Amino acid sequence: MAKILDSVKGFFGKCVDWFKEKTKNVKWKEVWDKVTTGLLILVMASPIFILAWIFLWFLTR
Repeated sequence: MAKILDSVKGFFGKCVDWFKEKTKNVKWKEVWDKVTTGLLILVMASPIFILAWIFLWFLTR
């Protein structure tokens, strides 16, 4: 069992190292700005989605 746990830890350790190497030059403020903008658009469009859902429910009945 210990051998399996060591191999799993080794695999995830390699994954963490790979992720750190790939995200070394990422501008996290820009990424966060895009994510929050997408969330804002989704929240603002939710009434339209709800009305479309109700409309489709009546059309399928």
